[in-house]
Amino acid sequence: SDVKITITGLTNSNANLGGFTGVASATSFTDCRFEGSITCQYTGSGYLGRGYSSYSGGALGGFIGLVKYTTLERCVNSGDVTVNKASGVGGIAGRIYASGDDETRLHECLNTGHISNDVNFVIGTGEWPAGGIGGIVGVTDGMGGSLLIDTCYNTGVISGGIIAGGILGGITNGMPVLFRTVIKPTTSTGSKKLVVKNCYNAGVLDTGTKVDHIGTLAGFPIDGRYCDNLYVLSGTARAALGWKSSQGDRIYAVDMLTADIFDGLIESIADLNGGYPIFPWQLLLENNREAVIAYLNEYYHTNVESLISDAQRTALEAMLGQTAETIRTAADAQSIVDAYHAALEAMNPEKLLDEARAAVLRKLTEAYEAAKTAYPTIEAGLTERYTSDCDAITKSANAAQAETVVDGFAAHVVDLLVAAAQGAPMKELAGKAEEIEAAYAALTEAQQALVQDYAKLTDIQALAALYAKDLDLLKQWASEDKAAYPDLEEKLAGLSAQAQEKLGNCTRQEELAPVLDGYCADVVRMLLADVGFAAGTTTMGELDEAAEKLERTRRALNGLTEAQKALLEENSEQTLEAAEELLAVYRKAAETVEAWAAEDAA
Repeated sequence: SDVKITITGLTNSNANLGGFTGVASATSFTDCRFEGSITCQYTGSGYLGRGYSSYSGGALGGFIGLVKYTTLERCVNSGDVTVNKASGVGGIAGRIYASGDDETRLHECLNTGHISNDVNFVIGTGEWPAGGIGGIVGVTDGMGGSLLIDTCYNTGVISGGIIAGGILGGITNGMPVLFRTVIKPTTSTGSKKLVVKNCYNAGVLDTGTKVDHIGTLAGFPIDGRYCDNLYVLSGTARAALGWKSSQGDRIYAVDMLTADIFDGLIESIADLNGGYPIFPWQLLLENNREAVIAYLNEYYHTNVESLISDAQRTALEAMLGQTAETIRTAADAQSIVDAYHAALEAMNPEKLLDEARAAVLRKLTEAYEAAKTAYPTIEAGLTERYTSDCDAITKSANAAQAETVVDGFAAHVVDLLVAAAQGAPMKELAGKAEEIEAAYAALTEAQQALVQDYAKLTDIQALAALYAKDLDLLKQWASEDKAAYPDLEEKLAGLSAQAQEKLGNCTRQEELAPVLDGYCADVVRMLLADVGFAAGTTTMGELDEAAEKLERTRRALNGLTEAQKALLEENSEQTLEAAEELLAVYRKAAETVEAWAAEDAA
């Protein structure tokens, strides 16, 4: 039942009200639930129920108002029950009447709703006692019949001012009668056949500063047996019982309620029931099965999903799907509990993050080893970055953060290659540029975005192109010189090889031109040496024979730039001029002699 019940202006003190039914007599209820709410405003004289010992007195229950020799099995109230003043208000039953050989039994019943009655009670002269409010049963009429409250629990808040208990409020036979301002119990005439066993209360007794017959388990027990496996959560009320039972009592106040306090309970999972133990059949309810599944999914999305890798997500989401199917089809509660714990174990955030970090560390190590093999010249830089990245991964907050470290390492490889190319010999630049391009192209877009110095590749490529152009020019000159001076081919080859080696070993652009200039100067120097002129030693006849060499040397010298000429020895041009002048004198003298000889012959 899920209805909202509101009663105002009630004046009949004998009215019996319940979320399911007002009165239940000689019958049974199994697997019934009330999930609505009941609000009652009593405006008649005295109280609803007035605390009379007769079963005809009124009562208000979340499930049933008045119960007589009836069995309630697996009945649940989760609705709030509120009344301003009554005697006999309970989460399951407001009042239970048992007489003669009659038997009333409540088994595996529970209340989670807020039960409130007579919170403004004040002791006054001549008033009937109010109260009698309990999480399971408000009051019992002990007329000789037996009443068993077995394997029940309450987690709902109980609000009241007198005779309030987490399981049972009290027994009407012997309820205290007010004499002026002193509450005294009558002679103990409660039911000795009342037995409360295998029960626990975790609901807070919201009674303010009231202390009148208020107990965590029962408010005013008087008679009955309260000895077997009764547990209450410490701090929910000032005392376990609001009065002593004539048959004795034994109730355990504990800081934590666990499923082993008595048979018939199972541990709460997925925050069901506020974490307190529940009955196995509760876990088998469809809504609770789905609640467990929803809890696991929420736990995954809240605590795990953002920490792990894509591969882990795929595996865990498949596991969650399989777990949901297991929970939905499980034939027993323990199978659900086992599946739940297995799923939580599989979703251990710390363990999963450690596994994700370890996987990323392996990935980083593979990248490091591959980079060392491919680029041995930058091994020192690779090792330094690898060491720092390993530390960063072990401190990463999640798998995605760890993955960015690997991306950063891959990008740094390109930056190291760029750095190594800067200042490298010109002859290596083209190969290094291709290597940088290939390494960059192999990166993902995310990794490419992390490369810092890739723009410098343009400068490296430009320098490599300039070197290639100058090398081609040098080779062209060497070929032209070979054709012009075939007699000096071997020496020219040496000069060309030497210049090419110098050009290839240049590391800066400004070093290239001097190498080319040096080659040109060396060719002229070689031509001068080939003339073999030495002032005061070389004869005019020898000069005449070297006239052609003098002419080609002059042409070569005149073809030099000023910068190239500056590379020659200071007297190189003077030596050539002296040889040319001496050769001119020789040739003029020879012409004169020939003219004289012609005249003499005539």
